[in-house]
Amino acid sequence: MRLATAVITVLILTGSAHAQSDIRWSADSQSGFTRAPRLIVHETINADLSRIDSQGEFLRRECLADGGENVFWERDIDAPMIGPRFLGLTTTTSSYCGGSHPDIDTRPMTWDRLTDAPLDWSTLWPAAQVQPIRPSPDFLPEAAVAMSPALVAWFRSTVRAEPELAPDWLAECDAHYGDDPIDEGVVLWLDAEHDAIGVDLAWLAHSEKTCASPQFLPLAEAERLGASPALTRPVHEAHQLGAWRKAKDLNK
Repeated sequence: MRLATAVITVLILTGSAHAQSDIRWSADSQSGFTRAPRLIVHETINADLSRIDSQGEFLRRECLADGGENVFWERDIDAPMIGPRFLGLTTTTSSYCGGSHPDIDTRPMTWDRLTDAPLDWSTLWPAAQVQPIRPSPDFLPEAAVAMSPALVAWFRSTVRAEPELAPDWLAECDAHYGDDPIDEGVVLWLDAEHDAIGVDLAWLAHSEKTCASPQFLPLAEAERLGASPALTRPVHEAHQLGAWRKAKDLNK
């Protein structure tokens, strides 16, 4: 039994080490524009990553060309999940392209290396009835936005139960979380750092973004809600091995 456990541990370590070593980050990123990494294999995923960069380059050019005075456009990329099964990236774009206020846009994306495609949440979490959606033409399909009444209900109850929730925050923000989870979209991502699955609401307007409160669904709770161990175990393995990277550390 001990031998079998040791063999499994070695396989996990080897797989995770390989998953991290086969990722290549650009060393010559433009100032303020972190490019998506590329994988040594998985050319289909690399094609998705190239499209993400192309879209970012287009939006950056449009902003800097048309925004006028004090414009800026910057993008960082975190890697909340680096494993032999799943690759998770989060792009965070900060910009001011004219108008009344700057903007921040955060989009998590997760790929399944087994299928060379974006993670199929509906297959690995059927009980949550996750239905992927694309809320706008410029929202990449790799971005994990979905409809899931069960996860919205969990999100709302978790936020409202936070002991440090200030009454004035609740009075101002609670209405933005709605009462009908059927009408709300969620953003999902695998988060090795927190040993959890990240859940946030997808469609808060700019004036409501101060009410954003990302929640981290513990893996045991996710399994209780029907998540497959094929989804949760790789996250825990990556957590044990520190298999995630922050934007500021990606090129180290």
